[in-house]
Amino acid sequence: MKIVITKYPIDFDYLEVEKFLIEKGCNFEYFGNTGYKKKTSYKIPLDISGKQDVEFNFKNCFYANHCVQLFEGKIFTCTPPAYIQFFNKKFNRNLIISKNDYINIYDDITKDEILHRLAQPIEFCKYCNVKERVFDLEWSVSNGKENEWTN
Repeated sequence: MKIVITKYPIDFDYLEVEKFLIEKGCNFEYFGNTGYKKKTSYKIPLDISGKQDVEFNFKNCFYANHCVQLFEGKIFTCTPPAYIQFFNKKFNRNLIISKNDYINIYDDITKDEILHRLAQPIEFCKYCNVKERVFDLEWSVSNGKENEWTN
C-alpha cells in the first residue's frame, strides 16, 4: 500500500510531509504532474433535482469503481456520495444517501460481495450530471458558491 499525494498550488509544506512519511517508513508518491506545470481541474456538476440516468452515469463516470472511498466506516464506489454531507450542510440541501449507496465495513460481507457491489450503479448516481462535465479548467481555490458544484 502507498500514500499518493496530489500537489496543489497552495501554501503547504510538501517537503515536511515527505520527511514525516520517510521517518514513519511509509511508501508514497506524487500523483500526476509534480512540477510547475499549470494545475487544472474539472467539474462534474450535481443535479440537485436527482433526475439523471443512473445507469448511463455509472457507465460513463471515471469515478465509478475507480475512486473507491472509505469514510466513517462506509465504502463508497465513488467520491460524491461519501462527502455529500458537507455540500448539504454548506448549501442547505438534502441530497440523500441510501443504504444501497455504500457498504458498511462492519456488516458480515465477503470480499467478493464487496467487489460485486462496488461494480454496480448506486442510487446516488441520479444526482451526478455526467453529460455536463467540463475538463481542463484552471485550478483555483473554491469561492464557496453552490454553482461551483451544480449545473
